[in-house]
Amino acid sequence: MRTKSLWRKASVVVAVLCTAVGITSVPATAAPTGDASTMALIQLTFTSVSNGHRLDIASSGQFGNATITAKPAPGTAQTWRINTGASESSVAIVNTTANKCVDVNFQGTMPQPCDGRASEKWYFQPVEGSAQKAFMIRHEADNYCLGLATDPWGNEVVGLVECSGAQTQQWVIPTEAYPVVWNTAVDHAAARCVKDTSTCSWDTANQSPPVLLPATCVSPVWFNGTSTSIPWTFSLNTSTGWTNTIGFSLQTQLTVGGDAVLLQLQVTAAVHGETSLNLKTDLGNSLVVTVPPRQYGWVALSELATKVTGKWTFDTQGIPWTAEDTITVPLRNDPVGGASIYSARTSPTFTSCDATS
Repeated sequence: MRTKSLWRKASVVVAVLCTAVGITSVPATAAPTGDASTMALIQLTFTSVSNGHRLDIASSGQFGNATITAKPAPGTAQTWRINTGASESSVAIVNTTANKCVDVNFQGTMPQPCDGRASEKWYFQPVEGSAQKAFMIRHEADNYCLGLATDPWGNEVVGLVECSGAQTQQWVIPTEAYPVVWNTAVDHAAARCVKDTSTCSWDTANQSPPVLLPATCVSPVWFNGTSTSIPWTFSLNTSTGWTNTIGFSLQTQLTVGGDAVLLQLQVTAAVHGETSLNLKTDLGNSLVVTVPPRQYGWVALSELATKVTGKWTFDTQGIPWTAEDTITVPLRNDPVGGASIYSARTSPTFTSCDATS
Protein backbone atom coordinates (compact mmCIF):
# COMPACT_ATOMS: atom_id res chain seq x y z
CA MET A 1 0.00 0.00 0.00
CA ARG A 2 1.15 3.49 -0.79
CA THR A 3 1.29 6.68 1.27
CA LYS A 4 0.44 9.65 -0.90
CA SER A 5 -1.16 13.05 -0.72
CA LEU A 6 -3.03 14.09 -3.81
CA TRP A 7 -4.03 17.42 -5.23
CA ARG A 8 -7.76 17.96 -5.17
CA LYS A 9 -9.57 19.80 -7.92
CA ALA A 10 -13.25 20.76 -7.78
CA SER A 11 -15.34 19.87 -10.79
CA VAL A 12 -18.71 18.20 -10.71
CA VAL A 13 -19.03 14.64 -11.94
CA VAL A 14 -22.26 14.87 -13.84
CA ALA A 15 -23.06 11.96 -16.08
CA VAL A 16 -23.61 8.24 -16.16
CA LEU A 17 -21.77 6.36 -18.86
CA CYS A 18 -24.35 4.56 -20.92
CA THR A 19 -23.55 3.83 -24.55
CA ALA A 20 -21.38 1.24 -26.22
CA VAL A 21 -19.54 3.79 -28.36
CA GLY A 22 -17.86 6.69 -26.67
CA ILE A 23 -19.27 8.47 -23.62
CA THR A 24 -22.72 9.99 -23.35
CA SER A 25 -24.44 11.70 -20.46
CA VAL A 26 -27.86 10.59 -19.20
CA PRO A 27 -29.70 10.91 -15.91
CA ALA A 28 -28.84 8.23 -13.37
CA THR A 29 -32.51 7.19 -13.31
CA ALA A 30 -32.67 6.40 -17.03
CA ALA A 31 -34.41 3.19 -18.10
CA PRO A 32 -32.38 0.24 -19.43
CA THR A 33 -31.48 0.24 -23.11
CA GLY A 34 -31.37 -2.68 -25.48
CA ASP A 35 -27.65 -2.93 -26.27
CA ALA A 36 -25.64 -2.29 -23.11
CA SER A 37 -28.13 -1.94 -20.27
CA THR A 38 -28.04 1.37 -18.44
CA MET A 39 -29.23 -0.44 -15.33
CA ALA A 40 -26.21 -2.72 -15.60
CA LEU A 41 -23.97 0.34 -15.63
CA ILE A 42 -25.49 1.90 -12.55
CA GLN A 43 -25.59 -1.37 -10.65
CA LEU A 44 -22.20 -2.83 -11.46
CA THR A 45 -20.25 -5.30 -9.40
CA PHE A 46 -16.45 -5.61 -9.41
CA THR A 47 -15.27 -9.14 -8.65
CA SER A 48 -11.64 -9.91 -7.80
CA VAL A 49 -10.06 -12.54 -10.04
CA SER A 50 -7.85 -13.67 -7.15
CA ASN A 51 -10.56 -14.85 -4.72
CA GLY A 52 -14.01 -14.05 -6.13
CA HIS A 53 -14.69 -11.36 -3.54
CA ARG A 54 -16.54 -8.23 -4.59
CA LEU A 55 -15.59 -4.60 -4.15
CA ASP A 56 -17.46 -3.47 -1.03
CA ILE A 57 -17.58 -0.93 1.76
CA ALA A 58 -16.80 -2.16 5.27
CA SER A 59 -19.07 -0.12 7.51
CA SER A 60 -22.55 0.34 8.85
CA GLY A 61 -24.84 3.29 9.37
CA GLN A 62 -23.98 6.27 7.17
CA PHE A 63 -20.53 5.04 6.08
CA GLY A 64 -18.96 7.97 7.87
CA ASN A 65 -15.59 6.31 8.60
CA ALA A 66 -15.72 3.49 6.11
CA THR A 67 -12.99 1.67 4.25
CA ILE A 68 -13.04 0.08 0.81
CA THR A 69 -12.71 -3.67 1.00
CA ALA A 70 -13.63 -6.87 -0.85
CA LYS A 71 -16.02 -9.45 0.57
CA PRO A 72 -17.97 -12.50 -0.56
CA ALA A 73 -21.46 -11.74 -1.90
CA PRO A 74 -23.88 -10.36 -0.82
CA GLY A 75 -21.70 -8.15 1.40
CA THR A 76 -22.61 -4.72 2.71
CA ALA A 77 -22.59 -2.37 -0.29
CA GLN A 78 -21.43 -4.17 -3.43
CA THR A 79 -23.23 -2.26 -6.21
CA TRP A 80 -21.51 0.61 -8.02
CA ARG A 81 -22.01 2.95 -10.94
CA ILE A 82 -19.62 4.71 -13.30
CA ASN A 83 -19.74 8.50 -13.58
CA THR A 84 -17.79 10.54 -16.08
CA GLY A 85 -17.25 14.20 -16.77
CA ALA A 86 -18.49 15.41 -20.15
CA SER A 87 -15.00 16.10 -21.55
CA GLU A 88 -12.87 13.50 -19.80
CA SER A 89 -12.07 9.85 -20.40
CA SER A 90 -11.39 9.19 -16.72
CA VAL A 91 -14.27 7.99 -14.54
CA ALA A 92 -15.50 8.16 -10.98
CA ILE A 93 -16.60 4.92 -9.30
CA VAL A 94 -19.63 5.57 -7.13
CA ASN A 95 -21.13 3.24 -4.53
CA THR A 96 -24.90 3.18 -5.05
CA THR A 97 -25.61 2.44 -1.37
CA ALA A 98 -23.39 5.09 0.16
CA ASN A 99 -23.62 7.45 -2.84
CA LYS A 100 -19.90 8.16 -2.42
CA CYS A 101 -16.88 7.83 -4.68
CA VAL A 102 -13.81 5.63 -4.34
CA ASP A 103 -11.17 8.11 -3.16
CA VAL A 104 -7.49 7.88 -2.27
CA ASN A 105 -5.94 9.12 0.95
CA PHE A 106 -2.52 8.59 2.46
CA GLN A 107 -3.67 5.35 4.08
CA GLY A 108 -5.34 3.74 1.09
CA THR A 109 -8.88 4.10 -0.26
CA MET A 110 -12.11 5.22 1.30
CA PRO A 111 -15.56 6.44 0.17
CA GLN A 112 -15.80 10.21 -0.05
CA PRO A 113 -18.36 12.72 -1.40
CA CYS A 114 -18.25 12.86 -5.19
CA ASP A 115 -17.05 16.31 -6.26
CA GLY A 116 -14.68 15.62 -9.15
CA ARG A 117 -11.46 15.92 -7.13
CA ALA A 118 -8.35 14.47 -8.76
CA SER A 119 -8.06 11.66 -6.22
CA GLU A 120 -11.44 10.28 -7.37
CA LYS A 121 -10.47 9.87 -11.02
CA TRP A 122 -9.82 6.38 -12.41
CA TYR A 123 -9.51 4.60 -15.73
CA PHE A 124 -9.87 1.02 -16.92
CA GLN A 125 -7.19 -1.06 -18.62
CA PRO A 126 -8.08 -4.47 -20.11
CA VAL A 127 -5.91 -7.34 -18.94
CA GLU A 128 -4.35 -8.74 -22.10
CA GLY A 129 -5.23 -12.41 -22.62
CA SER A 130 -7.59 -12.60 -19.63
CA ALA A 131 -10.04 -15.50 -19.94
CA GLN A 132 -12.39 -13.64 -17.59
CA LYS A 133 -12.12 -10.40 -19.63
CA ALA A 134 -10.80 -8.68 -16.54
CA PHE A 135 -9.75 -5.05 -16.13
CA MET A 136 -7.23 -3.27 -14.00
CA ILE A 137 -8.68 -0.17 -12.34
CA ARG A 138 -5.94 2.46 -12.48
CA HIS A 139 -5.65 5.79 -10.71
CA GLU A 140 -5.49 8.74 -13.11
CA ALA A 141 -3.06 10.77 -11.02
CA ASP A 142 -0.27 8.21 -10.78
CA ASN A 143 -1.30 5.11 -12.82
CA TYR A 144 -1.28 2.89 -9.71
CA CYS A 145 -3.80 0.04 -9.48
CA LEU A 146 -6.74 -0.71 -7.23
CA GLY A 147 -5.74 -3.99 -5.59
CA LEU A 148 -6.28 -6.27 -2.64
CA ALA A 149 -4.00 -5.85 0.35
CA THR A 150 -3.89 -6.79 4.02
CA ASP A 151 -3.98 -4.16 6.76
CA PRO A 152 -1.87 -4.40 9.96
CA TRP A 153 -4.72 -6.28 11.69
CA GLY A 154 -4.96 -8.96 9.02
CA ASN A 155 -8.10 -7.61 7.34
CA GLU A 156 -8.51 -7.68 3.57
CA VAL A 157 -8.70 -4.12 2.25
CA VAL A 158 -8.54 -2.48 -1.18
CA GLY A 159 -5.84 0.11 -1.71
CA LEU A 160 -3.46 1.64 -4.23
CA VAL A 161 -0.62 -0.68 -5.25
CA GLU A 162 2.00 -0.51 -7.94
CA CYS A 163 0.62 -2.23 -11.03
CA SER A 164 2.14 -5.61 -11.79
CA GLY A 165 -0.74 -7.43 -13.50
CA ALA A 166 -1.22 -9.72 -10.50
CA GLN A 167 -4.63 -11.33 -10.07
CA THR A 168 -5.14 -9.28 -6.89
CA GLN A 169 -5.27 -6.23 -9.22
CA GLN A 170 -7.73 -7.72 -11.72
CA TRP A 171 -11.48 -7.09 -11.59
CA VAL A 172 -14.33 -8.67 -13.55
CA ILE A 173 -17.54 -6.80 -14.36
CA PRO A 174 -20.92 -8.18 -15.53
CA THR A 175 -20.96 -9.37 -19.16
CA GLU A 176 -23.60 -6.88 -20.29
CA ALA A 177 -21.47 -3.94 -19.15
CA TYR A 178 -18.22 -5.17 -20.70
CA PRO A 179 -18.54 -3.44 -24.14
CA VAL A 180 -19.11 -0.04 -22.53
CA VAL A 181 -16.23 -0.34 -20.09
CA TRP A 182 -14.00 -1.59 -22.91
CA ASN A 183 -14.77 1.56 -24.88
CA THR A 184 -13.94 3.80 -21.95
CA ALA A 185 -10.59 2.01 -21.75
CA VAL A 186 -9.96 2.64 -25.47
CA ASP A 187 -11.01 6.28 -25.12
CA HIS A 188 -8.64 6.87 -22.24
CA ALA A 189 -5.75 5.14 -24.00
CA ALA A 190 -6.51 7.06 -27.20
CA ALA A 191 -6.53 10.41 -25.40
CA ARG A 192 -3.17 9.56 -23.86
CA CYS A 193 -1.90 8.37 -27.24
CA VAL A 194 -2.72 11.74 -28.80
CA LYS A 195 -0.78 13.58 -26.08
CA ASP A 196 2.13 11.14 -26.07
CA THR A 197 2.48 8.92 -29.15
CA SER A 198 5.17 6.86 -27.41
CA THR A 199 2.34 5.19 -25.47
CA CYS A 200 0.83 3.63 -28.60
CA SER A 201 1.82 1.92 -31.82
CA TRP A 202 0.11 0.52 -34.90
CA ASP A 203 0.71 -2.76 -36.77
CA THR A 204 -1.02 -3.57 -40.06
CA ALA A 205 -2.46 -7.06 -40.56
CA ASN A 206 -4.09 -6.62 -43.99
CA GLN A 207 -5.17 -3.94 -46.45
CA SER A 208 -8.07 -3.85 -48.92
CA PRO A 209 -7.69 -2.78 -52.57
CA PRO A 210 -8.16 1.00 -53.05
CA VAL A 211 -11.67 2.15 -53.96
CA LEU A 212 -13.28 5.52 -54.72
CA LEU A 213 -15.53 6.69 -51.91
CA PRO A 214 -18.88 8.32 -52.82
CA ALA A 215 -18.35 11.87 -54.11
CA THR A 216 -18.93 14.60 -51.54
CA CYS A 217 -19.47 18.35 -51.88
CA VAL A 218 -16.40 20.31 -50.79
CA SER A 219 -17.68 23.73 -51.85
CA PRO A 220 -20.87 25.78 -51.64
CA VAL A 221 -23.42 25.18 -54.41
CA TRP A 222 -23.70 28.37 -56.49
CA PHE A 223 -26.51 29.26 -58.93
CA ASN A 224 -25.74 31.49 -61.90
CA GLY A 225 -28.95 33.45 -62.46
CA THR A 226 -27.57 35.48 -65.38
CA SER A 227 -27.64 34.91 -69.14
CA THR A 228 -23.84 34.69 -69.32
CA SER A 229 -21.40 31.92 -68.37
CA ILE A 230 -19.44 33.06 -65.33
CA PRO A 231 -16.15 31.64 -63.99
CA TRP A 232 -16.45 31.27 -60.24
CA THR A 233 -13.60 30.52 -57.84
CA PHE A 234 -14.81 28.05 -55.24
CA SER A 235 -13.03 27.91 -51.88
CA LEU A 236 -12.84 24.29 -50.85
CA ASN A 237 -13.39 22.77 -47.44
CA THR A 238 -11.95 19.30 -47.89
CA SER A 239 -12.75 16.55 -45.42
CA THR A 240 -10.91 13.27 -45.70
CA GLY A 241 -12.10 9.73 -45.20
CA TRP A 242 -10.01 9.09 -42.10
CA THR A 243 -12.21 6.99 -39.80
CA ASN A 244 -11.70 4.07 -37.46
CA THR A 245 -13.89 1.57 -35.68
CA ILE A 246 -12.72 1.77 -32.06
CA GLY A 247 -12.82 4.48 -29.49
CA PHE A 248 -14.62 7.81 -29.76
CA SER A 249 -11.49 9.77 -28.82
CA LEU A 250 -9.24 8.07 -31.33
CA GLN A 251 -11.82 8.36 -34.11
CA THR A 252 -12.21 12.11 -33.71
CA GLN A 253 -8.46 12.64 -33.42
CA LEU A 254 -7.84 10.85 -36.71
CA THR A 255 -9.91 13.46 -38.58
CA VAL A 256 -8.14 16.64 -37.46
CA GLY A 257 -4.70 18.19 -37.64
CA GLY A 258 -2.14 18.99 -35.00
CA ASP A 259 -1.12 16.06 -32.84
CA ALA A 260 -3.39 13.78 -34.86
CA VAL A 261 -0.88 13.89 -37.71
CA LEU A 262 1.49 11.90 -35.49
CA LEU A 263 -1.18 9.21 -35.17
CA GLN A 264 -1.79 9.25 -38.90
CA LEU A 265 1.93 8.86 -39.54
CA GLN A 266 1.99 5.79 -37.31
CA VAL A 267 -0.73 4.20 -39.43
CA THR A 268 0.46 5.29 -42.87
CA ALA A 269 3.99 4.06 -42.19
CA ALA A 270 2.59 0.53 -42.45
CA VAL A 271 0.26 1.12 -45.44
CA HIS A 272 0.99 0.30 -49.08
CA GLY A 273 0.33 3.25 -51.39
CA GLU A 274 0.82 7.02 -51.46
CA THR A 275 -1.23 8.11 -48.48
CA SER A 276 -2.65 11.55 -47.77
CA LEU A 277 -2.63 13.25 -44.39
CA ASN A 278 -4.39 16.35 -45.74
CA LEU A 279 -6.07 16.36 -49.15
CA LYS A 280 -6.55 20.14 -49.05
CA THR A 281 -2.77 20.46 -48.99
CA ASP A 282 -2.30 17.77 -51.64
CA LEU A 283 -5.03 18.85 -54.07
CA GLY A 284 -5.31 22.58 -53.38
CA ASN A 285 -7.88 24.69 -51.56
CA SER A 286 -9.67 26.37 -54.49
CA LEU A 287 -10.94 25.56 -57.98
CA VAL A 288 -12.37 27.73 -60.79
CA VAL A 289 -15.64 26.47 -62.26
CA THR A 290 -17.26 28.11 -65.30
CA VAL A 291 -20.98 27.94 -64.57
CA PRO A 292 -23.33 28.16 -67.60
CA PRO A 293 -26.32 30.51 -67.54
CA ARG A 294 -29.06 29.55 -65.09
CA GLN A 295 -27.23 26.48 -63.88
CA TYR A 296 -25.78 25.33 -60.58
CA GLY A 297 -22.07 24.92 -60.02
CA TRP A 298 -20.08 23.20 -57.29
CA VAL A 299 -16.97 21.12 -56.63
CA ALA A 300 -17.06 17.45 -55.63
CA LEU A 301 -14.30 15.33 -54.13
CA SER A 302 -13.92 11.77 -55.34
CA GLU A 303 -11.63 10.31 -52.73
CA LEU A 304 -9.51 7.23 -53.19
CA ALA A 305 -9.19 5.24 -49.99
CA THR A 306 -8.17 1.88 -48.62
CA LYS A 307 -9.30 0.04 -45.49
CA VAL A 308 -6.47 -1.15 -43.28
CA THR A 309 -7.08 -3.70 -40.55
CA GLY A 310 -4.53 -3.99 -37.80
CA LYS A 311 -3.87 -3.62 -34.13
CA TRP A 312 -3.26 -0.73 -31.76
CA THR A 313 -0.94 -1.48 -28.88
CA PHE A 314 -1.42 0.80 -25.88
CA ASP A 315 1.21 0.75 -23.17
CA THR A 316 1.05 2.38 -19.75
CA GLN A 317 4.26 1.90 -17.81
CA GLY A 318 5.23 -1.44 -19.25
CA ILE A 319 1.86 -3.25 -19.21
CA PRO A 320 0.72 -3.27 -22.86
CA TRP A 321 -2.69 -4.27 -24.22
CA THR A 322 -4.07 -4.39 -27.75
CA ALA A 323 -7.25 -3.49 -29.62
CA GLU A 324 -8.20 -4.59 -33.14
CA ASP A 325 -9.17 -1.77 -35.49
CA THR A 326 -10.10 -1.06 -39.11
CA ILE A 327 -9.08 2.36 -40.41
CA THR A 328 -10.10 4.05 -43.66
CA VAL A 329 -6.96 5.70 -45.04
CA PRO A 330 -7.14 8.31 -47.87
CA LEU A 331 -4.75 7.85 -50.81
CA ARG A 332 -3.41 10.43 -53.21
CA ASN A 333 -3.03 7.72 -55.85
CA ASP A 334 -2.48 4.00 -56.31
CA PRO A 335 -0.16 1.93 -58.55
CA VAL A 336 -2.86 1.32 -61.20
CA GLY A 337 -3.63 4.99 -61.85
CA GLY A 338 -6.46 5.70 -59.44
CA ALA A 339 -6.34 9.01 -57.57
CA SER A 340 -8.24 11.34 -55.27
CA ILE A 341 -9.51 14.20 -57.45
CA TYR A 342 -11.64 17.34 -57.40
CA SER A 343 -14.22 17.57 -60.16
CA ALA A 344 -16.10 20.66 -61.34
CA ARG A 345 -19.83 19.96 -61.54
CA THR A 346 -22.57 21.99 -63.28
CA SER A 347 -26.22 21.14 -63.82
CA PRO A 348 -29.58 22.86 -64.53
CA THR A 349 -30.79 21.27 -61.29
CA PHE A 350 -29.02 20.26 -58.13
CA THR A 351 -29.97 16.88 -56.68
CA SER A 352 -26.78 15.62 -55.08
CA CYS A 353 -23.04 16.25 -54.86
CA ASP A 354 -22.43 13.37 -57.29
CA ALA A 355 -24.77 14.72 -59.99
CA THR A 356 -23.32 15.57 -63.42
CA SER A 357 -24.52 17.87 -66.16
